[in-house]
Amino acid sequence: MPDEGLLPDRYPTDRIVLVEVKGSYWMLYGEQHISAMLSNMAPYPKPVNFFRFESEFDARLYLPEGTSLMDLWGINPAIVDRMRKAQELVEIQPDKA
Repeated sequence: MPDEGLLPDRYPTDRIVLVEVKGSYWMLYGEQHISAMLSNMAPYPKPVNFFRFESEFDARLYLPEGTSLMDLWGINPAIVDRMRKAQELVEIQPDKA
């Protein structure tokens, strides 16, 4: 089981961190950069850290205590696809975080 608070300690808010759970995408950190990231018209911190989880239960093991995916910004899959094609994502396996 991961250490409590693994993601917030390792990824400060001046970075963008996205999570995927079963094909839905959420912004965990980097809200101040959301307009630039969505529009791709202004610079934003790159690479974007990206975590994929098999289930919401798995995600809860790593997310900050009390974090609900429903409280996070949802990100359109086309935005993630664009960043993946541009090689702007660093996909991190949660067990290697």
